[in-house]
Amino acid sequence: MEDLAYLVPDSTKAWLDGSGDGRFESYERYYRRALNRNKENLDVEAVNEEYGTYARAHARASAVKAGNFIIGITLIGFGLYVSGKVVIGASDVAPKLTGALMLIGIVALKLFQRRHRRAAANK
Repeated sequence: MEDLAYLVPDSTKAWLDGSGDGRFESYERYYRRALNRNKENLDVEAVNEEYGTYARAHARASAVKAGNFIIGITLIGFGLYVSGKVVIGASDVAPKLTGALMLIGIVALKLFQRRHRRAAANK
């Protein structure tokens, strides 16, 4: 019988090979830090138990970050929706003014982008 466990990203074999969702890389970094702190008397069992606590704490932090990301994307989408409705309503009332304001906004964004690129290139 052939072992196909390496094909499943959550399998132990895939985890030990370093493929999958990044858990192995995280453990490896934690283990290396512990090894650098205490090269002579490294208790691997204690490191593994500490890593469990460390991983649980960081998983909660990652969940909070993911939640903030989802909230941010939702707010951006809502802002785009509302601004689209405002532009449509404003263009019915004052089309020339709306066009001029949109043109000014686009030019301002391009200038900001150019300044940002130059500042990044000079670093």
